[in-house]
Amino acid sequence: MEEEFDIEKLKNISERLRQINSKFRLLTLLKNAKEEYDKNNYEECITNCLEALEHDPENPVALRGMGWSMQVLGNRDEALRYYNLALKFSKNKEIEYTLIGALYYIEDD
Repeated sequence: MEEEFDIEKLKNISERLRQINSKFRLLTLLKNAKEEYDKNNYEECITNCLEALEHDPENPVALRGMGWSMQVLGNRDEALRYYNLALKFSKNKEIEYTLIGALYYIEDD
């Protein structure tokens, strides 16, 4: 009986470690995306954001990163799509509304 309890405890610890590792990987990818964006390396920013979205498809930071990169690369429709997705999942919607408004303003729309 005690052996089964120990095995269950180990499974729980293993799952928590997996979750922590996943969160750490997500944060690393977002940090890398920001660094690449700051270096004007938008393709690499997109690569990091897409990988982050594989870990967390509803992550508004990664979605905004995709939007910023698409906008800079001249893909207005994709930028707007990513901004709207970020808006859907964001708790702090002012950022997304500002980005969407700025996109329309820059495009004289």
